[in-house]
Amino acid sequence: MAQDQTLKPIEILLVEDNPGDVQLTKEALEEGNLLVNLSVVNDGVEAMAFLFDRMKLVTEPSGAVGVAALLQGRVSGSRIGVILSGGNVGSERFAELLTTLPPHPS
Repeated sequence: MAQDQTLKPIEILLVEDNPGDVQLTKEALEEGNLLVNLSVVNDGVEAMAFLFDRMKLVTEPSGAVGVAALLQGRVSGSRIGVILSGGNVGSERFAELLTTLPPHPS
């Protein structure tokens, strides 16, 4: 019985706000001859605010990247799991990050 030899790309979500670092990552993946589908999310703060406004969950920006990917339309499917982590952001820093965003419409 022959096995299906069709390769599927590895799905990679890169959380990075520095375009230079994104480019370096892309180059490294190309040099490694890896078949990848690379998505880049750079706004964990927006996702953090969304989680707090809608669900009263406290996360740090990097812990909310899965939600950032959903909000930016980077993930699709009928069943999607998102892992939230990083609730160790201090209250002052959390408040500071929330004030950097425009007001959320009610």
